[in-house]
Amino acid sequence: MLRPKLILGAAAVLLLVGIVVTAIAGGKSAGTSDVLVTHLFPYGLALDRSGNVYVTDWPNLRLVKFSPNGRLLKEWVRPGSGPRQFDQPDAVAVDPLGVIYVANTGNNYIQKLSPSGKVLAVFGGTGRAPGRFRWPSGLALDSHHDLYVTERLNDRIQKLSPRGKVLAIWGTYGHRPGQFDAPSAITIGPHGNMYVADDHNSRVQKLSPSGKPLAIWGQGRPPRAVFGSHALGRGKLWHPVGLALDRFADLFVSDSGSQSIYEFSPSGRLLAQWGGPGLALGMLDHPHGIAVGPSMHIYVADTFNVRVQEFSVPGKPLSLWTCRQPYVGTAPAGRARCLVGTTPEFEPRPAIPGG
Repeated sequence: MLRPKLILGAAAVLLLVGIVVTAIAGGKSAGTSDVLVTHLFPYGLALDRSGNVYVTDWPNLRLVKFSPNGRLLKEWVRPGSGPRQFDQPDAVAVDPLGVIYVANTGNNYIQKLSPSGKVLAVFGGTGRAPGRFRWPSGLALDSHHDLYVTERLNDRIQKLSPRGKVLAIWGTYGHRPGQFDAPSAITIGPHGNMYVADDHNSRVQKLSPSGKPLAIWGQGRPPRAVFGSHALGRGKLWHPVGLALDRFADLFVSDSGSQSIYEFSPSGRLLAQWGGPGLALGMLDHPHGIAVGPSMHIYVADTFNVRVQEFSVPGKPLSLWTCRQPYVGTAPAGRARCLVGTTPEFEPRPAIPGG
């Protein structure tokens, strides 16, 4: 059953940020539009092997690529509802060869792009059947380049081959181990274990490569495989929406309810927690995508603060990146639209309509 709170949440995001996306019809070919972008609105976030940072800009219908130090390298703007267009792009993943996958929650398609942004393949479409999606919100790749997709509205994980063939499906709606309520993110460990941010259950589940819940940590008795529980407090999770593993298999969780980042050891022990609600450097407002770079720096899509933040471990803020100059259309990368700094003053918080 469609859960209206998710759809209402998407509309609220658009209203809050005050970003206008207008498709111009009449006389234009399908899939073309003029886009007025007032802020970078980072949502999904992933890194390539060189440490470049890829960010989906959800309401502005684009994918942006930054260097490891925040320099704008490239952007792709493809607004529209067609299978090759960006329609509320959410999750992003990059394989070792630089191939990019983008999940769109508006049209329920996943696009496979070359490193230059050429569309190589399209998977999905709306539905419950294998290979189709409803709100694909999380992407991850394993060592065989197989793609894992979490679906918030189908409450499941699908595993696809690089060509889009469905290899496995796990999960149903529920609150028991191995069940999900709006799974929002996924990452794959070195042995093929799956870590899933089970958003509305406010927990992270760890599953074996075959989908079996693993009872190796958590605040309940086996076979629960969870970090934390629905609560505020140290080590507690409240709407986890982003996951990343470092080279030591420590797990980093972006938690939109507590506005915090958590670091857990491979055994589930809380190692660090940082953030908290606010605009100051190091503080967060509904963090979403998260990734760990080769230098062990943590990159976080600080979504409602309309910026990306860079941290060292355990949580020392290093810099923030934002794009704030309005432009029309698909102007080439390199214009001075994006800024890097160490204080938030250069980027005012967007006004809330009527506030």
